[in-house]
Amino acid sequence: MRLSFPLAAACVALFLGATVQPHAAPRNDVPSCRGRYFGEDAAVRPIAREFVIVVDRTVSLDKSLRGDIVGHIARTIAPGDRVIVLTFSGLTASEFTKTEFDGRVDTVPPETDFDNRIPGRMVDEARQCFVNQLIYVRRKVSNAVADLMAAPLGSARRSEIMLALSQISRATLSVKIPHDKTVLIVSDMLEFSDIASFYAGNRLRLIVPADVLATARRHSLFGDFRGAKIFVAGAAAVESAKYNENIREREALREFWSQWFVMSHGDLREWGEPALLHDIQ
Repeated sequence: MRLSFPLAAACVALFLGATVQPHAAPRNDVPSCRGRYFGEDAAVRPIAREFVIVVDRTVSLDKSLRGDIVGHIARTIAPGDRVIVLTFSGLTASEFTKTEFDGRVDTVPPETDFDNRIPGRMVDEARQCFVNQLIYVRRKVSNAVADLMAAPLGSARRSEIMLALSQISRATLSVKIPHDKTVLIVSDMLEFSDIASFYAGNRLRLIVPADVLATARRHSLFGDFRGAKIFVAGAAAVESAKYNENIREREALREFWSQWFVMSHGDLREWGEPALLHDIQ
């Protein structure tokens, strides 16, 4: 599902053409209005929140659920966000974790900056740049995630979720920067690896959370989300209805991941089974 936003083509062209960043700056897939109009270096532009979206490419989700997830993402992105989209699958030679998007939405400067720091003839154009930028990022990220969810890797033989999330959390989230951190994980959360399997015989398996946590500890498979708020969408969502027959199995799955996130310094705010019932905050 692709989102369509009411943004005139001329405005997009102006926004993209006028705000290209130098190659030496840190990665930012979003042209900066603060850099263009206020001459601010990327290193000093404020970040209010890190919003990390992690998509499991091994999962096939219903079209309506994909649309619901995309809607949550579009509503969540706000000025001051650094938005990162990552994907993972079986972590084989051809299926690996990678960054699909990494960009920042500028915070809007105070009115005094528009009055005192830029020429009067450019004020309206500068203000419109910030409006267009937010629309652009919401559309860009939403469409990217929609495309990823619509084309799962059907050939993936493994779903190494613990390993992927442990690596992503340590490599992506800032260590010392105090701004908020929010992570959305789009996955059925059904581990299928050499370490553990959460299903057998095309059925959701009744796991013993304490036993799987002990296995994860032995193999150093906990992450470090640095206190991030965690939202999971798509939990236990698979094409075969057999996976969803028993409540006990789903409760054990949720209990395992709740404890896993605690041990990985994450704050699980919502477990979407499969859809999120509240907006991401």
